[in-house]
Amino acid sequence: QYDTEKRIAFFDESEGLSSNDFNFNAATINKDGLVFLGTKSGIITFNPHQIKERAISTYPVKISEINISGNDYSSILYDSSSFNLSWKENDIMIDLSLPDYTPYPTLFRYKLIGHDDGWIYLKRNLNRASYTNLSPGRYTFVAQARSKNGQWGHQAEQDIFIHPAFWQTIWFKLIILLVLLTLPIVVISRRFNNLLKKQKEKVESEKKIAFLELDALRAQMN
Repeated sequence: QYDTEKRIAFFDESEGLSSNDFNFNAATINKDGLVFLGTKSGIITFNPHQIKERAISTYPVKISEINISGNDYSSILYDSSSFNLSWKENDIMIDLSLPDYTPYPTLFRYKLIGHDDGWIYLKRNLNRASYTNLSPGRYTFVAQARSKNGQWGHQAEQDIFIHPAFWQTIWFKLIILLVLLTLPIVVISRRFNNLLKKQKEKVESEKKIAFLELDALRAQMN
């Protein structure tokens, strides 16, 4: 079936066809617009304008399993709208599925907002999204499934927050920056104080020598 929106719909035995095996050049359309197709099991006839497409895409894709750094978090998928993870929990695997059974190969696409620039398309019959060594931050995982008729369904979403390690936090970086800025000042100040101390000691020593020399001169004069 080809519609005005340039989409092609596919149908097979699961939707009422007597056979998926068609004969070569065994097709015609009569004056009433009925289509006749010859198959190995007989002739199929239908009116293309009366076909109602079963759209799998009306069903939303589901996140069926989620594994984080080797731990299964699937049991709490529906109890939490957001995963709060430590900086060590940064390897994530997410399995996708459709809520209704479909015999057709399903195409999934996904992206991690805050990490991916665009959609990532999985090959047919594959349903796993994987991320390794994610940086701390807030992310939103979104995924969609495409039906055999090329329509993308409603998307599933899952918020993920990876907390930074203490050395990755802003306050820790500010402290390091403050230390780096003040360290030269402290070093210079200490050197300056040491120079002043040495100069003072030198002056005191010279005074003592002068007084000793003066005392010696007075003793000679007496």
